Amino acid sequence: MAPFRKLILCCALALPVAVTAQLKVTTTDLMYVKQKLYFGSDVARYFSSITDTITSSSTHNQAPTAKSIYNFVTGKNYLATVTTTARLTGAGTSGSPLDIAQQSATTGQVLRWSGSAWIPNGTNLYDIVTTGGSIAAQYNQVWVNTISASISLNLPACNSANDGVKIEIAKAGSDTHEVIIEPAGSEQFSDGNTSKSIFSQGTGISCTCRWTGSVGVWLYTNM
Repeated sequence: MAPFRKLILCCALALPVAVTAQLKVTTTDLMYVKQKLYFGSDVARYFSSITDTITSSSTHNQAPTAKSIYNFVTGKNYLATVTTTARLTGAGTSGSPLDIAQQSATTGQVLRWSGSAWIPNGTNLYDIVTTGGSIAAQYNQVWVNTISASISLNLPACNSANDGVKIEIAKAGSDTHEVIIEPAGSEQFSDGNTSKSIFSQGTGISCTCRWTGSVGVWLYTNM
């Protein structure tokens, strides 16, 4: 066969293959694709368009682009740097999670609330008084210095928040005036009494709050 005839024959054989490989997308095909892009069986959620902007008027029928989601999130400052005080460390990421800062604490120390900040403290927290009044729950010890008349000291409320709080009250002054220790409100000591007294220098009482789930009782022992 002549070369010219071979070329015509090759083209004739290739033409039907090329035509067969073409795909014609019709309106029906597009509607079929839209009906396949949905969540659940709710027709109201079938995708009808792709949007590059997320607004309050966006609907469930719209598919947002990746950039539109990024713009929306950054616009709400969800990806902004986390601002913390000195009480925390870290950036809030998996590589740098938020944590309690060391705050100069050493081994064995705990953090105590000073009234305005958490500070490291490993020593006994005590108070020295010469007048009557209420005892704050954070004190481990209360020393009564020299007094000129009897005084009353009120223990903090024995509730779920103070369960386990232990307070020692002792006389540091050389006088013999009475120091009356009273639980808060209608609370009592474990023996049913509503008050305990100490008189002499160097004597004291140790009180521990026991919350039963409904009632607070002060366990005690003389020192």
